[in-house]
Amino acid sequence: MTRFMPVRAGTYQISSPFGQRGGGMHWGTDFAAQDGTKIYAAQAGTVVHIGRADGFGQWIVIDHPEEAGSGTTVYGHMWDAHATGLRQGEQVAAGQHIAFVGNNGESSGPHVHFEVHPTGDYRVTVDPMPEAKPARGGIAGASGYRYWTMSVTNLQEITDAVAAAGYKVRIPVMEIAPGTKISMVEDPDGNWVEFLDRD
Repeated sequence: MTRFMPVRAGTYQISSPFGQRGGGMHWGTDFAAQDGTKIYAAQAGTVVHIGRADGFGQWIVIDHPEEAGSGTTVYGHMWDAHATGLRQGEQVAAGQHIAFVGNNGESSGPHVHFEVHPTGDYRVTVDPMPEAKPARGGIAGASGYRYWTMSVTNLQEITDAVAAAGYKVRIPVMEIAPGTKISMVEDPDGNWVEFLDRD
């Protein structure tokens, strides 16, 4: 399973990355795009919050089942979160058009604020754009976890086998840079194991 970015390649610029900003923490990545640019669901799941939200003006929050990679994703600052007809409780597919970029709430220009919460816990947020960091594979925002990395050549097969064995896939297979993909799973002791596949 592959995670989609919230806007299509070539339609955005990163205007504010995940990390420290102005003396505080910016818990997501801002994708600057023209007002009205389509926003897409990163993974399949259920819409658990939609509509008005402090700071965002409007937001959409999607919970993802284990088979879709688990966790929660957040999309903020659209003018009208219901513009596509989306409603709370609805199921969405990975890559489904869910909203349009806006400039609502505490915003300095049209963009979508995108957050990834791999465990569904809003206190645990990872960088959705780890390829922007000069790190060796891995997810920079997950540094609070104990995890180690294994290089593999059959990433999807291994990830599927781990899931079939009953272990939690915390980060589904995703491309973090051209030719480099990862997934992360949780072992019985609560450690995260990162599988890294470089073409």
